[in-house]
Amino acid sequence: MKYQTFLFVVLIVFVLLILTQIIGVSWKSKVLSEWCQPAEVNYDSFGPYCLRIIKQTKTLGSSLIMAIVNQGNYQSGDYGYTLNYPFNNFSGEYDQETTVIWQNNGIEISFPEPDKLKLFIPKDSFIGGR
Repeated sequence: MKYQTFLFVVLIVFVLLILTQIIGVSWKSKVLSEWCQPAEVNYDSFGPYCLRIIKQTKTLGSSLIMAIVNQGNYQSGDYGYTLNYPFNNFSGEYDQETTVIWQNNGIEISFPEPDKLKLFIPKDSFIGGR
């Protein structure tokens, strides 16, 4: 009987771990980098905004997300408009060479090596409310 109870508890814990991973529960978030909208760029919306690279710790590992958040929501961390971008390597050195240009029609991000990629996010993708 004790063995069956033990197996049942292990099974429940295993199922809960898998479910939290599947539904994307983030146990902890850490902002790795942040670039905020300059005063000379105005989107006539709920800004000013900040672009953040956030490390989310999940049940079975971690992932990096890119989020555009309202600067007034500073404490909430990653609540905003998220973008799925496949980060290969992201570190402090990588961050220092990343350039973010806030334009009236959106945000241009230039990533250094190894990606050497330019990404443009139109303002209509993140302005306004939810």
